[in-house]
Amino acid sequence: MCSQHPFIAFPIKLEQWLMVGSYDLVLSASSALPHPLYGHFMGELVQAVRENIAECCEVSYNRMSLEKAGRMMMFQATPDLLRYIEEFHSDWVVDAKGETIEFMQESPGLKKEDVRSDAIIQRALAYANELERI
Repeated sequence: MCSQHPFIAFPIKLEQWLMVGSYDLVLSASSALPHPLYGHFMGELVQAVRENIAECCEVSYNRMSLEKAGRMMMFQATPDLLRYIEEFHSDWVVDAKGETIEFMQESPGLKKEDVRSDAIIQRALAYANELERI
């Protein structure tokens, strides 16, 4: 019965959408709040979801159109996206025409050859021996 109440059903739906990665539903839910008091919470949640989408874009693409990025992060207008980039992602480069974003790729992580498997195995065995003694 309680889950039928809109004040309870709304956060339950949000949690379900977050768990399955339906970020578009989470972002669009900010326009259908059951009560104005949810506004602050949704503002924080929308910011976190947008940041997650932005991180995925950085890893997945070298370059992306502003239009596509704006749609993915559900900004109402390009100036909103540009303010977001300026405030949170100053390392992104917007081209002179204002049409694309270039993501500055970080140096790649460790490669398979960089990981010394023998040292990892020795540490794991030492840890197992310690656990056995306990």
